[in-house]
Amino acid sequence: AIYDGRLFYRGHDAAELSRTATFEDVARILWDAGEEDPFADLKPRVDVSFPGGPRARTFACLARRAEEDAPAAGRSPRSLRREAASILNELVDTVAGQGPRLHLHQRLARGWKITERDAHLVRRALVLAADHELNGAILATRVAAGAGASLAACALAGLATLSGPELGGRLFQVSAYVIEARRDAREAARHHLAQEGAIPGFGNPLYP
Repeated sequence: AIYDGRLFYRGHDAAELSRTATFEDVARILWDAGEEDPFADLKPRVDVSFPGGPRARTFACLARRAEEDAPAAGRSPRSLRREAASILNELVDTVAGQGPRLHLHQRLARGWKITERDAHLVRRALVLAADHELNGAILATRVAAGAGASLAACALAGLATLSGPELGGRLFQVSAYVIEARRDAREAARHHLAQEGAIPGFGNPLYP
């Protein structure tokens, strides 16, 4: 829900959650898991090494799971939650490499050579990006889910849509802005505000 400029996950303020919650905590909230922990006792999969960059490896991982996994239609919520957790578990290993079964954000931080002190920034970003407005990627995911496709196939539909210039292009804009801001944050902000009236990644009209 989006209300009065703030984003909520099932009644929880997303910005407040990002202060302390893990991505797994938020997944359980969004999945109505209650006291159940779908991430408990997940084991690493040995064959999660795919060629290419992070996005290519993510596509390959989801495509394999889409071929392996059963359709989602008619299955119990508990079974689907467990499968969703296992997909996330494999995706993190695919992107960041295998290692200790830490929280997802810690595993990503290790894979990306981010210090333990700064790993909380990855955690916050994951929490804040867990759910948001109905963009094309979300709608594509929901269409696949409505047709009863496997969870991995649904995620693959969303990822394919996200790779388009309308959505994926925004990610490149933000990345470019971060590089500019590292050189001179004030000048980078002034430039974008003067040229475009906004700073990439900031000032969402629904939850500024």
